[in-house]
Amino acid sequence: MLLTVLCIISVGVLSLEKWEVERAHTPLPLNLITPEQHMIPSMINNVLQHRTEQSFTECQDLTMGYLNGLLTKMYGLRHGDLQDIYLENDDNRQLRISEEDLFLEFQFQKELDLSDREAHLLKASKCAEILMLYTHHVAEDNKYLFLDLDLPLMEEDVEKDDDTHDHVVDNLGRTLTCFSCHLQVSSEINVDEWRGHGGRVESCEPGEWDGNPHGWDRLRRCDEDCYDPVCGLCEGIGGIATSDEPGDYTPTKCIALQTADQIRAAGITPVIPVWPKEFTNTGFHEVLIGIKSDPFCVSAFPGPNSTFTNCYIPQEGTIYYDQNNNRLRIDYNRFWYQYTRNITEHIHHGVDPSDPYMMNIVLKKFMAGVSDFCVCASPGVGIVEYDCFSDSTYLGRELMTIEYLWRDYQVDHWVKGPHHFWVDVASGNIIRMWQPWNGLEIMDPDLWVPSVDANMFGGDDLAACGGTFSQGCKNSEYSEDDFIELLHEYFESN
Repeated sequence: MLLTVLCIISVGVLSLEKWEVERAHTPLPLNLITPEQHMIPSMINNVLQHRTEQSFTECQDLTMGYLNGLLTKMYGLRHGDLQDIYLENDDNRQLRISEEDLFLEFQFQKELDLSDREAHLLKASKCAEILMLYTHHVAEDNKYLFLDLDLPLMEEDVEKDDDTHDHVVDNLGRTLTCFSCHLQVSSEINVDEWRGHGGRVESCEPGEWDGNPHGWDRLRRCDEDCYDPVCGLCEGIGGIATSDEPGDYTPTKCIALQTADQIRAAGITPVIPVWPKEFTNTGFHEVLIGIKSDPFCVSAFPGPNSTFTNCYIPQEGTIYYDQNNNRLRIDYNRFWYQYTRNITEHIHHGVDPSDPYMMNIVLKKFMAGVSDFCVCASPGVGIVEYDCFSDSTYLGRELMTIEYLWRDYQVDHWVKGPHHFWVDVASGNIIRMWQPWNGLEIMDPDLWVPSVDANMFGGDDLAACGGTFSQGCKNSEYSEDDFIELLHEYFESN
């Protein structure tokens, strides 16, 4: 039988990443704070479940023996350099078991003969300690060693009573150190600092914003203005969303590395989020979020605020951008959640000289698999200006898993209003954009070409627009109702 015995020795074989050392030297979290203590466990649980590939289980569903085994493994894989930093700074993240307490087994022997309530509380303390060790003592490169195990979630019911054994109370107090760091202990505001962040100290007046009617959390939506506290690192990051429901999205993994002030103090000038005036990117991935104006979301276009019912459309393809001639083309393979057939479509914006706002949506080989069909619609806005986000507010540097590329990148995070942008530090290219009622856009940083083929605009690709097989264009023979009927036939035929 294996004994859960572990001699407390210094473990530090792997070299730590620079961001891990910087985080260890940061005494309080740069984000993930809450004004109410009881909200901390659920906040931490939500972050762990959505930002890592690790599997998690309710704390009380795991046995005491299993938790003791996890503690043993966590202590065995801890990185000694992190403990040294915490000791040097008298940080709450330092180990609760000192170098003099040589055996975990001795600690476990104290836990016998507990009441059910005491066992419940002791489990809660162990779950909190395991998660603290996993987050703050195990090096990132070693966390894969836990992927075949279930880690506990934090227990949200941790109230003790007067009859609880002293060692249980002591253990609980020493392991719930997250409460002292993730709690916003003061409502006082440094006005100059906050205004320098780009946020407003006062609340927004009615009509200045839409009131967040869908109840999206700060991970999904955190505007530059009107939020108290103002947006910080790894907030407003969004993710792959599937509906307006608050929980119907998967926030990407994000780790705060350095604040804007820390970056500038280091003499680093971050690259501002601007596009080249001409470019092609063949690695464009998107979840388009737009107002639902037809049952199949073919004509969905992002709205002016979040008060509408929206479509959520995953698609990927190539983007062609030509600021000099105010035109844009995106070739999409559009994927449908509720239907088995996909559509290949080419969207031209700004190519009609009679209406610079006109969008021509060409559905390729839509008619009987042979002919294209064109939908013309004018949303009243032109293409995005290449430098319209150059006045964004810089939040700092993060380590982020980029959706669809499924790799971790160091990125600089910028915000303007509800729009968030991430610039790949290595290449200096925009890699990710998010706006909670506009969409998620990913641009592969290795697939930027600073030129565009003029032949991609107009020509035969627009031949259907205004012809027999078109709707909303000049001389179109199909009404909107006719087109909706065509869509029903298209999807039901497969």
